[in-house]
Amino acid sequence: MNTKYLYCKYQNFKNFIHNGSRIRFTDIYYYKKLENEKIRDNEDSKKYFYEPHKIDSIQFGDITINSKDIVKDIVITQPVKRAHVLCLSKNGYNKELFNKFNADICIKLNIDLLLQILNDFFKNIFLNNEIKIISKDIEYYGKNTIPSMDPMDLVFKKTIDFKTENEYRVAIFYPYDSDTIIHFKNKKVKVFGSTKDMNFIEVGIDDDIGMKRIILEIKTKNGTLIKP
Repeated sequence: MNTKYLYCKYQNFKNFIHNGSRIRFTDIYYYKKLENEKIRDNEDSKKYFYEPHKIDSIQFGDITINSKDIVKDIVITQPVKRAHVLCLSKNGYNKELFNKFNADICIKLNIDLLLQILNDFFKNIFLNNEIKIISKDIEYYGKNTIPSMDPMDLVFKKTIDFKTENEYRVAIFYPYDSDTIIHFKNKKVKVFGSTKDMNFIEVGIDDDIGMKRIILEIKTKNGTLIKP
């Protein structure tokens, strides 16, 4: 079974824990506006830094620049494909992560079941497998490294500054990115709104159990078990 951990505040997740309410996936572009500066990150693009002495030269069309003529780090910026994401950790009940995420509880989740629910949820909205749900470990990188130039793959790349999070991410990609529109109850709804506001999508099951079915265990920061 694929299990991962969600660090959060009980007050914000008590309806999910006790009533099985929907679980929220957040617009990746919003992460640069998070109030918690310990986890705030500019996720709409990735910057790669190369020290000049690590290369011989750079070619721009017909122009060649030798590394000895470069006095600062070379910066390469690559855009990231927009997605809704759920950020988890492979480390459970970790004191450092409780503090970093300003969390008072840690929820152990059944990721296999979550992915099954996501696929069932979206197949009724999008046809022909137009939506992609990808879940995998985050790869961390430092200077003088270009781990990927693929905008979709970059959703799963972060700098080594965040390595202690040991993150696992579930991402929902849409066929037309920010221009994707869902037709729901005779209404047209854009999957992403203005980047000025928090954008999210909530996924759930409307029965007596709801999303509680993906919860395996819950512990507080001091190790006390909480029953769903």
